[in-house]
Amino acid sequence: MEDDDQTDPAQAGGESDPPCAPPDETRMEIWTDGPMKYWPSAVQRQLGTFLRQNYGGAWINYSDAPADRKAFWFAHFKRTYFYPPHRAARIEGQFSAVAAKLIRDAIDDQKRRDRSGGPIQGWITPEQWTTMKARFSERSYQERSEKAKVARSSAGKWCSGSIPMTEHFRRLIKRVRTRTW
Repeated sequence: MEDDDQTDPAQAGGESDPPCAPPDETRMEIWTDGPMKYWPSAVQRQLGTFLRQNYGGAWINYSDAPADRKAFWFAHFKRTYFYPPHRAARIEGQFSAVAAKLIRDAIDDQKRRDRSGGPIQGWITPEQWTTMKARFSERSYQERSEKAKVARSSAGKWCSGSIPMTEHFRRLIKRVRTRTW
């Protein structure tokens, strides 16, 4: 069987199987009734492996990758998985979000390895990693990074007016116990 996963994005210009093609023994069916974080873990694991094997650039996030590379990644996804045709737009949006998270996690893992003196992972070349490290030290990247750290540290302090039902129940019990009839 020929491995067409390694096809160059410039050659992948032709349309692959439409999303409505029925599943067969080589295509796994996925459903999107829930948010993207509920995609089967096997799908995310396989997609993460494919993205690392076919990364091919010094992009520090998904949005930096060129459009032809993103199209190549999504074409592979469409060849590999089956989904209902009326969900195609939603699937493509979820694919972008999941791919962005998987790439971010892989790059964060490489940053941790670099800080601890570990080797460069096989999916990225030393030249690409040097270019990426230079981008990480740019002022604009550092400012965005600090802003995100502040936002993450304050995430648990405000729930936009909503409190969990358990807290409502705890307050109700306290009020009932302190009330004199």
